[in-house]
Amino acid sequence: RGRVAADRSRRGATTRRGARVKTRAVSPSGLPADNPENPKSDAKKASSKSSKAPGDPSSSSFSSSSPAAPSPDDEAANVEARAKLQISLEARNDVRERMDAAVAAEDFETASKLRDELTELQNADPLFVATLKMNAAIEEERYEDAAKHRDEIAALTPPPAPKPPRRKPPVPCESDETTEGVNVRVHSQYVASRSDPSSNQYFFAYSVRITNTSSEIVQLRDRHWIIKDDDGHVDEVKGPGVIGEQPVLLPGQTFEYASACPMRTPCGTMEGTYTFVRMVTKMAEEVVAEEGAEEEEGAEEEEGAEEE
Repeated sequence: RGRVAADRSRRGATTRRGARVKTRAVSPSGLPADNPENPKSDAKKASSKSSKAPGDPSSSSFSSSSPAAPSPDDEAANVEARAKLQISLEARNDVRERMDAAVAAEDFETASKLRDELTELQNADPLFVATLKMNAAIEEERYEDAAKHRDEIAALTPPPAPKPPRRKPPVPCESDETTEGVNVRVHSQYVASRSDPSSNQYFFAYSVRITNTSSEIVQLRDRHWIIKDDDGHVDEVKGPGVIGEQPVLLPGQTFEYASACPMRTPCGTMEGTYTFVRMVTKMAEEVVAEEGAEEEEGAEEEEGAEEE
């Protein structure tokens, strides 16, 4: 990952460019919450009504506890159970939609057959039957029976599917920043062929492209990198130039180089600064004129010394 940060130096004409590089290796039961067939929705209603019956011995039985994590075999069975519930719900919804359409078309013979088919599907679903019984018990304030049916529903309803582990968002591996006319672009990538995760060795390569977009001549003098891994380990790298060079860049010129950074974790950061200086330039005529002026001053000083 690369993120370039550029810092401005306040020491004379010296300008700091910073580069920052980050790298990286690279409802469950099938019943809608507002569906009248949703046992969880009905259980909430039961809990609400039970709180209005002070002294009722079943009122405390509506508390819930967190189940233990299922084993792989249990989860496979739960997946199958959730699939069956979804199929049953979809079948009932399909028949109900066709029955409503028949009623709208005043085809009552077909609607009657579909009603009977829907009733058979409902009676064949133990979860649906238990939900109806619990709702009836709640309406009649038979809370002991409601608690029993609630427990029956809980036994028939598989636990929700486990949530997938949260993954970190992808990390960009490029950056681009310009400060006082010097543009720095960085690109990093993980090199699997030179890495050994079993030994906590992760190898990252990065390339840097520096372009002088100003109207002045600049020279890269030194670099300072701060390298951090995910374990909090910090390394610093300081030195003159980069890869043994201190390039001078005319306006519009570009300098590129590549390097690498080993790490002990699959993710980490590199941040730091490049130090540049502006180089003062003069036209040839100005240099000749200055040299002539210096020669005249020297001759005048010699003449004065001879007169003395």
